[in-house]
This record gives sequence, structure tokens and C-alpha cells, in this order.
Amino acid sequence: MNSPVVRELLRPVMFVNSMLWGLLTASIFLYGLVAYLLAQRSAGPTDVPEAFQLALAGVAVLTGLGSLAVPRIFLSDDRIREAMRKEPDPEVLSRHSAPGTSSDERLRQIQSLSSTDRKLLQLPGLFFTPFILRLVINESIAIYGLVLALMSHSFEPMIPFAVAAIALNLTCMPRLEPMLDRAARLAP
Repeated sequence: MNSPVVRELLRPVMFVNSMLWGLLTASIFLYGLVAYLLAQRSAGPTDVPEAFQLALAGVAVLTGLGSLAVPRIFLSDDRIREAMRKEPDPEVLSRHSAPGTSSDERLRQIQSLSSTDRKLLQLPGLFFTPFILRLVINESIAIYGLVLALMSHSFEPMIPFAVAAIALNLTCMPRLEPMLDRAARLAP
């Protein structure tokens, strides 16, 4: 179970996930840079109603809690067990991104795997939607901070929102081994 062949076959998918994670995390730093540069060009900070600041902070906290809840909702043990019960079609698993194409070598490798290892190859599809959802939710927190920074003409309000967004992104960094280990443990 969890053979080197499985890790090799999943490497391109994990590379794409890592690139998405890196780009969306970098965008948070870009928002901070925009807020900083615009604050430097302004005549000085302006007051933003405290109720609005508290509302944005409250929404950010609720959004962060939502981000942390996504794996529990979409990736419950029961969902993973259900996915691991289904026997995937090796032809489908061997297809590249171009519709209808498959690699004979990839197909041969997949067919040589154990049933459990073939089931592990379908996991990125199960994990992808919650992964993207969390990244989008986390980025929205940084955007709340950017809005507050733009309204106040000051960089400082952005900081706690950006820190929270980056910390939440760190909790959903794509890692292959924990995903495979959990699914293998839950396999029937």
C-alpha cells in the first residue's frame, strides 16, 4: 500500500496543488504590498467607523472558523471510506488532462498496482474541492483587511487579517503523505 509508484503518479497533481497554494498565498502578500504603497501615498489615515471595523473583524473570525470546518464537512472519515470502497477504472485514472487521451505506460503502471493503491489515486479529486474552497475562504479574510486598509488609508489594519489568512493557508498546505496515510488507514 502507498507504493512509490502511487506517489510518482500523484506527483503532477500535487505539483499543481502546490502551485495554486503558493500563488494564492503570495496574493495575500501582494494585497499587503498594495495596502502599504497606497498608505504611503495618502495624506494620512482617516477614521473608519468602529462598528464597521468590528463587523469586518467578526466576519473574518466567522470566515476563519468556516475555513477550519471545511475538512470536517467535506472530508469526513465516512466520505473517505466511501471513496475507498469504489474500485476506480484504470483507463479513467490513466487519462491526461487532454480529453480522451491516455498514456499506455501510465495505464500499465496503474494496472500493476494493488486495488488499494489504485483507490488512492482517485483521492486528489476528493480532496481538491475542499482544498480550493479553503484557499478562497482564507483569501477573503485578506481581502477584508485590504478593504479596511483602503478605507482607512493606513497599512496597519491589514496586518491582523493578512496574518490570519496566511496562518489558515498554512493549515491547508498540500501534503501527499498525510492524505495517503489517512485514506489507507480508512480503506476497507
